[in-house]
Amino acid sequence: MRIIRGTGINGLSGIPYMRYEKDIETFKRDWFDYFNANMPDLVAKLNDGGALAAEDKEALSKALEKFRG
Repeated sequence: MRIIRGTGINGLSGIPYMRYEKDIETFKRDWFDYFNANMPDLVAKLNDGGALAAEDKEALSKALEKFRG
């Protein structure tokens, strides 16, 4: 597993994320399980097509950092 920086999730520049070299499906499942359980308001906003405010991007970045452990 490597930690890389790039475009990130949903085109959010500079948000760190992990890439599971051999099993991206496991990463996706684990991340969305974590995201849905820990950030239901943001999940609802995204599912409704809402734009991300600066506070949302910051919260998402912090959640990714915590998920990375």
